[in-house]
Parts: sequence; C-alpha cells; structure tokens
Amino acid sequence: MIQRFIELGAGYSDLYELIETTQANAHRVSKFLVLNTTINGKKMSSFAVTMNQTDPGQFQAIYICLEGITAGTSKRRELFQELADK
Repeated sequence: MIQRFIELGAGYSDLYELIETTQANAHRVSKFLVLNTTINGKKMSSFAVTMNQTDPGQFQAIYICLEGITAGTSKRRELFQELADK
C-alpha cells in the first residue's frame, strides 16, 4: 500500500476544504485525527483525515491541515468533531 500526506495548507479556509473533501469522500473515510503541539509557546492543532485505500491501486491518502488552528475550543474544531461523530 502507498500512503501519502496531502497537505491542504495551514489556514482557517484550508480546514473548511478538509471538511468538504471529507464529506465528498465519506465512503472512503477511515479515521479523524487532531494532533496538538506547541510552537513558540503557542498551542496549535493540526487536523487530518485518513482514507481507506483505493481499489485498484492500493493508495491511501492522508489529508492534513498543519498547525493552522489554535488549540482549544473553537467553531472550526466543533465542525470537525461533528463530522467525525457522523
């Protein structure tokens, strides 16, 4: 199996693109991830969605928005959580 990170960017609008891409490919979604880190003393989050592998091709996409959202409660985090809960 071939796995690739597909980086969508680090901005707020990129998270909306991740949500839209996930909704359009709901039949392929495997896992939702929120990765937290601290950068220059500021807590930030990355959001990712792993897809089931394609058939044919055995390709697994991992869509990710890197460190663009401040960690903690926010409307964007809530939207991502709601999508994961579906």
